[in-house]
Amino acid sequence: MNVKDNTFVTPEGIEFLHKTHQMIIDDTLLKGTNIHHKTIDYKTPDQLQVAFDLSIDDKGLDYDRILDMFSSTIKHSLNTAHPRFFGQLYSGRQLESLTSSWVVEALNTNVHTYECGPVFTLTENYVIKKLTEKLGFLDGDGIFLPGGTMCNFCALHLARFAYDNNLREVGLCQSQKMIIFTSEAAHYSVKTGASFLGFGTDNVIFVDTDDSGRMIPRDLDDKIRETKEQGRVPLCVMATAGTTVLGAYDPLEELASICRNYNIWLHVDASWGGSVIFSDVHKHLMRGVENKYQIISFNIRADSVSISFHKLLGVQLQCSALMAKNKDVLRQSNAVDASYLFHEEKHYDISYDIGKKTMQCGRKADGYKLWVLWKAKGNDGLEKMVNKYFDIAKYFTERLAERREFKLVAPKVIPAIKRRMVEAGSLSISFQPLESKGYVNFFRIILNNPLTTRRDVDLILDEIDRLGNNL
Repeated sequence: MNVKDNTFVTPEGIEFLHKTHQMIIDDTLLKGTNIHHKTIDYKTPDQLQVAFDLSIDDKGLDYDRILDMFSSTIKHSLNTAHPRFFGQLYSGRQLESLTSSWVVEALNTNVHTYECGPVFTLTENYVIKKLTEKLGFLDGDGIFLPGGTMCNFCALHLARFAYDNNLREVGLCQSQKMIIFTSEAAHYSVKTGASFLGFGTDNVIFVDTDDSGRMIPRDLDDKIRETKEQGRVPLCVMATAGTTVLGAYDPLEELASICRNYNIWLHVDASWGGSVIFSDVHKHLMRGVENKYQIISFNIRADSVSISFHKLLGVQLQCSALMAKNKDVLRQSNAVDASYLFHEEKHYDISYDIGKKTMQCGRKADGYKLWVLWKAKGNDGLEKMVNKYFDIAKYFTERLAERREFKLVAPKVIPAIKRRMVEAGSLSISFQPLESKGYVNFFRIILNNPLTTRRDVDLILDEIDRLGNNL
């Protein structure tokens, strides 16, 4: 039976849905998380284009052939839920979040107005309120955006609006050069955002970092003074809480004092490390942002903060939020007239039409996925999750120190081991150099998978040793 002749509201369509659902459970969740299966059945791009049928023809496919296509997709994909997937900042599965994403996809609606997404707008507002309270933004607001990069883009946009809200209408053509300060270890989206928003990448100044990868406040202060002496405008500082490579937390207290002294917007990109706010044990990593209301709080110390919950908390990709201290700045900087969506004559409180807070029109219900996980796990469950990842990282560090066979031989050794690793499918780990610190290629181990155990961590060292034994 051909799909194009039928809707899913048929016995055949319902059976197709059930089979697809069962395939997801069997092949991605059960097999994909089994340590006896590979992280990936790797093929080169040329080999995969032969093994996987990319062609589209005139007649289409029946349900059985679509199921075969799904099976082939799963077979040739990377198992990011595998307990030995350590390659990126997202890993594992949280079943509550996974199933909530199915609900979101099935409802297939938008979150720009209350009438289009009544439950989704309420849950997003509720989660944002909880997050701003945790951050100490007692009169703040926020919005979910598609990834940490977009959060950083929007933070730069807010900083520009706060500096001169007339630029929204007149543009940058007649304005002074505005300078963005960030660390040499910051995410590349800061530089991309400078290009995208018209500041220019030449107007991003990189601040030196210490041996741990933390921004050096004295160097920041010096570079801000130099910028002012040159007649340029210091616009904002893009600090980081959990850098992509070394996981460093910038000294936020000192940076906040410098920003207040020069009246500069301070954004904290906490995409990777911000979820420590859920842990009483590890929230000290955000120290420097305390006030009289809460133990760990940004409050007046930062102007905006972004966190990607699909990273440390394992919410289904993607789930990122930007929170601002000023509750009005998101609407003031983004709202435009669109009477087919937003108008005053609606029969409900139009403050629930949260689409005016973002530069997007179409927007998925990412906040719902965090709300479901948070509600299911509770505060205690999220804290245990964060604590576990820190515990297993500490264990790995201790084990690594005990293994004398691990030492730097030559830069080309790591790529050679990586190639053997991918071909074997035993582990998934990324590598890179860090030239600013004089590091040649090294493996970057990410430990945020709920299924990963100490046994899996021990295997990292054993397997790297085995794969590189005769190099």
